[in-house]
Amino acid sequence: MNKTRKIFTITAFIALSAAFLPLKAQPTDKNIQLDVWQTEHFVRKNLQDFPYSTLQDLYKSFFQSIFGPEHLVSDTSKVIAYIDWEITQEFNYIYPIYEPVGLNGDFIRVNLSAVIHGYISKEKLADCFIRSSQLPHKYSLEQFKDMWHQIINWIENNNLSLPNYQQDKQFIEDLLAKGEYAWVHSYSYRDYYHPHYRIVEKNIFYKEIYPLLIQK
Repeated sequence: MNKTRKIFTITAFIALSAAFLPLKAQPTDKNIQLDVWQTEHFVRKNLQDFPYSTLQDLYKSFFQSIFGPEHLVSDTSKVIAYIDWEITQEFNYIYPIYEPVGLNGDFIRVNLSAVIHGYISKEKLADCFIRSSQLPHKYSLEQFKDMWHQIINWIENNNLSLPNYQQDKQFIEDLLAKGEYAWVHSYSYRDYYHPHYRIVEKNIFYKEIYPLLIQK
């Protein structure tokens, strides 16, 4: 991906985000202790499936597994327009057409190649994506931060080596300290995998999208 395209992609992401409502989470004080096996499976599966992942990409996957779509979406026309733009971009067709994301599979990444191949319509995907963004969250932002730190501890206790690890770790800590949580995939991940997908809540996915995919 050349520099101009990188800038355009990030600019488009920010412009689209500006049309969304702020992220909301249900308040709760209950501490969440992640299962060690669950944490190991999450980290190792991401690195096995996408070896060019960085800590930034693990963070994004974890964020999506907790909160789903990064923002509460309010404008259908803008969602569809952005899908229209994305399906003109470069695709890596080894990327799965759908996959559970993060720790628990509560959300599914649906690759936009499903739209390109005519498995589902962009309107259907946009509708499922929007409704997924509007569901109440199971965890608070403070719980999310605490769970992320547990993942960091597991990575460091197991001496996993990730490119730019310290820089990414500090960047994410600075992001969280400012009360900001959502972020994009790393340049290396985007350059290699060309990810183009939408996040859909699992029950919506398996009821409304999965039957359309298996028909093909």
